[in-house]
Amino acid sequence: PELFDRAVATQPDKDWLLYEDERYTYAEAASRIGGIATALAAEGIGKGDLVLATARNEPAYLFTWLAVVRLGAIFVPANPRGSEQELAGLAAQTEPRVVVTDAELAPHFDRARLDVGELAAAPADADPPPSPAAPGDPAVLIPTSGTTGRSKLVTQTHRAYAWAGEGFPYWMRLTADDRLMTSLPLFHINAPAYSILGSVGAGASIVLLPRFSASGFLDAARRYGATEFNSIGAMLEILMSQPERPDDADNPLRLCYTGPSPA
Repeated sequence: PELFDRAVATQPDKDWLLYEDERYTYAEAASRIGGIATALAAEGIGKGDLVLATARNEPAYLFTWLAVVRLGAIFVPANPRGSEQELAGLAAQTEPRVVVTDAELAPHFDRARLDVGELAAAPADADPPPSPAAPGDPAVLIPTSGTTGRSKLVTQTHRAYAWAGEGFPYWMRLTADDRLMTSLPLFHINAPAYSILGSVGAGASIVLLPRFSASGFLDAARRYGATEFNSIGAMLEILMSQPERPDDADNPLRLCYTGPSPA
């Protein structure tokens, strides 16, 4: 929360999040996050509570993640495309205080649920209570991809995420003039730690794409003026296999970061 608060204090009116036709300045995003945090607190969510969310690449889920960690609660991201058995199994394994999801996925869970759309519609709160989270507290309980066996749960602390958010712009020499772009999923580690928090650490903007589209990737970069994007190896192979177009080089991208794999 302190990482985000510093960015808001420095440039509140700068565009931070761009998603399809939606734009949120740092201050607007902070108010949305504060409103969701207030709504979650009213539901009894507090420090140390687990909140499972079917984290689609949408502003409502992004704001919910940041609201959960602001409360000192622990975010458990679930793959929204997981099977009914996988989603129910993760909920049974973690026993979250509440599940944040949507109408399509709600039937997969037999425990307390909150609708992400209703949370996102909570009145904005530009002045939520101070965060009780300490640097060494757990922020996220993230499932691994399970490629070498049953998926495991890994604890990531606030400190680890803040270091990633501050370190990534340093490694990549990003500045506040950059506009990062990601289509990687919010339920993995890359997009939240490097693209989302990296943009915050740099005081830059972030373009969140709903999904990866090879045919529309460069068009999206042009539309939003993206200067950097994150990928995994397979994405680059898919992009390079697209039919060549005469305007391929006519785009604002200057940097690409590949890795880590989404696990």
